[in-house]
Amino acid sequence: MTAIELGAARLPDDVRRELVSIFGEAGVSSADAERIAYSQDRWPLGLIWTRAGKVPYPPDAVVWPERTEQVSALLRLANRLDLPVVPYGGGSGVCGGTVPVRGGIVLDLKRMDRVLSLREEALLLEVEAGALGQPLEEAVNRRGYTLGHFPSSMACSTVGGWLAARSAGQLSTKYGKIEDLCVGLEAVLPAGDVVVARPVPRAATGPDWKQLLIGSEGTLGVITKAWLRVAPAPDARAFRSFRFPTVDAGLRAIRETLRRGLRPAAVRLYDPMDTLVGVAGGQKGGGAVGSAIRELVDRAKSLLLAHPQIAPLVERFAGGGCHSVFVFEGDRDLVELEEAAVARIAAAAGGEDRGPAPAERWYGHRYDISFKQSAVFHEGAFVDTMEVVAPWDVLPRLYEAVKGAVSGLAVALAHFSHAYPEGCSIYFTFAAACETDAASESRYREIWDAALTACLGAGGTISHHHGIGLSKARFMERELGGFLAAYRAVKRALDPRNILNPGKMGLD
Repeated sequence: MTAIELGAARLPDDVRRELVSIFGEAGVSSADAERIAYSQDRWPLGLIWTRAGKVPYPPDAVVWPERTEQVSALLRLANRLDLPVVPYGGGSGVCGGTVPVRGGIVLDLKRMDRVLSLREEALLLEVEAGALGQPLEEAVNRRGYTLGHFPSSMACSTVGGWLAARSAGQLSTKYGKIEDLCVGLEAVLPAGDVVVARPVPRAATGPDWKQLLIGSEGTLGVITKAWLRVAPAPDARAFRSFRFPTVDAGLRAIRETLRRGLRPAAVRLYDPMDTLVGVAGGQKGGGAVGSAIRELVDRAKSLLLAHPQIAPLVERFAGGGCHSVFVFEGDRDLVELEEAAVARIAAAAGGEDRGPAPAERWYGHRYDISFKQSAVFHEGAFVDTMEVVAPWDVLPRLYEAVKGAVSGLAVALAHFSHAYPEGCSIYFTFAAACETDAASESRYREIWDAALTACLGAGGTISHHHGIGLSKARFMERELGGFLAAYRAVKRALDPRNILNPGKMGLD
C-alpha cells in the first residue's frame, strides 16, 4: 500500500476549546490516526483510495459523546460556526455514508451504548444508539429474548447505524427489517432540539415522524436512542437445504412459501455461479469430489477476476444448479409444521432435498464472507455488493438485466434473500482486478453505473438495506422522482445551514 498523504486539520484553537468544554479532553481528538480512521467507512471505493495512499476527505476532529445533551450542544455550536457534523456508528457501512466530504466533525456515538430497559410484558427494548449488535443480542439473550436482527456486520455495527440505513438482518423474513422493529426513538434535530417519537405500537396522530429519520443517514437528525421490538428466544430451530434445477424453480418455491403465510427465519437461493464458487460458505458437499471442486474453483478465481468475460462460460459449465438454505425457528410445533410444508413446496418445484447439513453449515459460518473480502483488496483486486429488490413478477428480468449489464466488466454472483409476500431482494456480488488503482476506480464506477441503470430500467429499487451514501447518490433523482424535491425541502427546513452529513443521499 502507498504511504498515506494527509493534510493538516483545519480546526482553530478556540473551536477545539469549545469542543473540549462539551466533551472533555478525552472526548475530542484531531490526531492523524483518528482523522485517517474516520475518513471513510467500508465503501470499496474508499478502500481503493486507501490502497493508493489517498485520504481525500479527512475530518478535522472526532468527538465522542456520552449523553444526548452533548450531542445537542455540539449541533448548536455547529450551527453557530457553520461546522459540518457527520454522525458515525461502527463505520461498517459500504456506501460512503459517513465520508466527511466537507471535513468538520465526526460524531462517534459508540460511548452511548447503554441498555436502558427491557419491558418484558410489552416486549420493548430501550437502548442507546451506540450499542453494538453482538453485545446487545447477547444481553437480550440472557433475559430469554432475541432482537432477531442479524446483519452480516453484527460484530461491528450499531443500533443507530442500523436505523440510519434501514438495515436488514439475515433472519428478516421472520422478524422484519430494522424499520419494522423500531417502535420509538429519540433524536437531536440539526438545530440542537431533542425530539422523541414515543414507543406506542400504532398511532393515528399524523405522519410517522420516526420513519422520516429512519433511513435518512444522519442528514435530518442524530438518532440517540431507540425502542425496539424483541421476541421470546426460540425454543426450537430447524434447517433444510434443497438443490433446484434453475433460478426460476427456486424462486417459485420461495414465492409459494410466502404466499401460504409461512415465515421461515431465513431463505437464501444462490444462482449457478454463486453455487459454483462457494460464496454460500463452502456448501458443495463433502468428500474428495467436493474438495477437488473447491480447489479447482479457488485456482480459477484470479483468472476470472482478470478476465470476467469468461464468467458466463464458467457459469454454463456449472450446469445451472442452484443451492438454497432454509432456517426455521420459534415455537417447536410451528417449526415442525413450517419445515414439513416447505419440503412439500420445494419438491413440487423440482427441488432435490439435501437435508439439514448444508443449511447448518451456512448458519454456523454466516458471518465469514464479510471478513474474507479484505484479502481480495490486499491482492490488488476489488469486490463489492449491491442489494436491490423488486416484486416477484419483476424479479427474473431484474436478475437478468443486472447480470447482463456487468458481463465483461466483473464477475457477478447473486443470491436471493430477504423474501416477503410481495417480492424479494437480490444480493449481487461483483469482483474484478485491474492493473492499477486508477483503473480499478474507473472500472468500479463503470460497474455501478451499468448495474444501477439496469436495475431502474427493469423496475427494481436501488437499495434494500445498505442505504445510499455517496455510492448511489447520483441515482436518487431517478429513484425518487418528485419525492427528492420534497426530501430537499425537508432538509432545508430542518437544516438550513446544511451542517448534518452534507453531500449525501443526492440532496446537494
